[in-house]
Amino acid sequence: MKEAVRAYVEETNRLNHQRRAQQDSDRRAMAKIERAIAGIIAAIEDGMYQPSMKARMDELER
Repeated sequence: MKEAVRAYVEETNRLNHQRRAQQDSDRRAMAKIERAIAGIIAAIEDGMYQPSMKARMDELER
């Protein structure tokens, strides 16, 4: 019984460590995506930064 409990605790700890590592990675990825979206929104609000961006948006709108 003692060995089973030890194995269970080890596995639970390993899974919790994996989840925390994945959570950190996901948070960094989400922050990067949010910065990119904010940049896109700012470009749209500012009337586009480059003519090619404006042309592409016009093309997508059509």
